[in-house]
Amino acid sequence: MTLHPIQPIPVPSTKASGKAKGAGVIVALIAMLGVWEGSKPKPYLDHIGIPTACRGIIGPEVTRRYKDGERFTQAECDTLETDYILAMQDKMAGCIKVPMSDGEWLAYSHFAFNVGTAGFCKSTLVKRLNAGDHAGACRQMAKWTWAGGKDCRVAANRCSGLPKRRDAEVATCLESL
Repeated sequence: MTLHPIQPIPVPSTKASGKAKGAGVIVALIAMLGVWEGSKPKPYLDHIGIPTACRGIIGPEVTRRYKDGERFTQAECDTLETDYILAMQDKMAGCIKVPMSDGEWLAYSHFAFNVGTAGFCKSTLVKRLNAGDHAGACRQMAKWTWAGGKDCRVAANRCSGLPKRRDAEVATCLESL
């Protein structure tokens, strides 16, 4: 799937509302992650020094395999990603109090995958969303463009992919309203 970074990601039409989303949104999320994260079965250090593998998975098993120089199989990556996404969306559902479209759920899941559920749940984005300001919540993602203490909207900081990722998340979210 090749997408222009600021175009919305295609969202499957599952006609679901509320917090629980079907397999179609998870499949779309994994495809969206592949666009931004790539898929690397051999663990590596990301741009801020965190051992990472597959489509951006972090954690103790990734750190262990990084230290040992071991790769993941594609099946292991698929399992890690699915398990991580399901647990992440479960945590997200605990802090979201309003129904959302599939596009919102996809965009917020992609965002939370990158910033973590703790950051997501404590964010102004969630406060706005729970207050019923869906468009304002979508636009909040564009403010999260810092990595390793650097503003990624500044070209010299060499992390311009992050603002492009946020622009795609915002576009996906807004288009679904």
